[in-house]
Amino acid sequence: MFAVISFCALPFTQFTQNACAADVNWANVGNDKGGMRYSTLDQINRQTVADLKVAWTYHTADAGEGTTIECTPLVIDGVMYITTVRTKVIALDASNGSKIWEFDPYAGPTKNWIRASGGVNRGLAYWSDGKPTGQRRIIVGPSDGRLISLDAQTGHPDAKFGEAGTVDLRKGMERDLSKLPYGPTSAPAVFENLVIVGCSCGESQPAAPGDPRAFDIVTGREVWRFHTVPQPGEEFNDKWPNDSWKERGAANPWSGFTIDAENGIVFCGTGSVSTDFWGADRKGDNLFANCTLALDARTGKRLWHFQTVHHDLWDHDTPCPPVVCKVKIDGQEIEAVAQCTKTAYCFLFDRRTGKPLFGTKEVPAPPSDVPGEQAL
Repeated sequence: MFAVISFCALPFTQFTQNACAADVNWANVGNDKGGMRYSTLDQINRQTVADLKVAWTYHTADAGEGTTIECTPLVIDGVMYITTVRTKVIALDASNGSKIWEFDPYAGPTKNWIRASGGVNRGLAYWSDGKPTGQRRIIVGPSDGRLISLDAQTGHPDAKFGEAGTVDLRKGMERDLSKLPYGPTSAPAVFENLVIVGCSCGESQPAAPGDPRAFDIVTGREVWRFHTVPQPGEEFNDKWPNDSWKERGAANPWSGFTIDAENGIVFCGTGSVSTDFWGADRKGDNLFANCTLALDARTGKRLWHFQTVHHDLWDHDTPCPPVVCKVKIDGQEIEAVAQCTKTAYCFLFDRRTGKPLFGTKEVPAPPSDVPGEQAL
């Protein structure tokens, strides 16, 4: 049995003395679309935290040996939305933990596809048309390569989205992915009428492509796709000598996205390209692997990129999307993004131009003694 525990409760007397003005939604994995993970709620603080007590517990009852729960819950208008270790989507009354509805993407007949990263799921996306009694959707991406839209009130699939509520993410790809691990593991992002989704995939050849993609939130139609390994005719394809771009996989934004909604920019961090620890057959920088990537959220056009590791041989994925923030330098407030890395550096960029705010220093790697390898 695995338990999901809600935010805990304060004793009633302290609740009445320190009550906040109103409940606050947590509508994205990072709370706001920029990933700040900050709440204005102040009822739980340094003075009251010692008095917290468990308010309720919900048992998902589907854990097993070696399973993990990595979901960040959403809370919207008093309803908590979670995924379990088996990617069941459950809506709970956030005040008492009682179940409102449950959806199991594996309950009916499904194709026997390989699940990426062991089938883990880190969260959901939420969309509303903004009308008081309008449409509300919960979007889940199972790691077997599907995107599913659910009615937030009932948990039923939205019949207008894709085919009976499901988009097959393997469809429309340039090559056969039926025998390869491919599918989302982190939550999609929502911008206007688009749901933007990444994927996890294999780390050795052959591997599925790691392209971020955007779909119409109502119909499920693909709107744009960005090739993280540039194809012929695309910028930087000539940086892949000897046709090493062919059948190349990964360079994928497996950790999700952040969005600057005001400027219409979607950000992600990409992983290493396949094969992870050997690059003799992919000489050069290997763009757009190991990058902070800024794309036009409406079109998928590249705005800027910054590569933290050239020709990665160590699996130094960019392990999270950058946080959309503001930085003061010499009294001037700058719209920025902050990118943390596996190498223990945090890079700060002007979010519109990609210019590093504090400069960068290129450090060459020692030469490789592996035959054919060219470390940079």
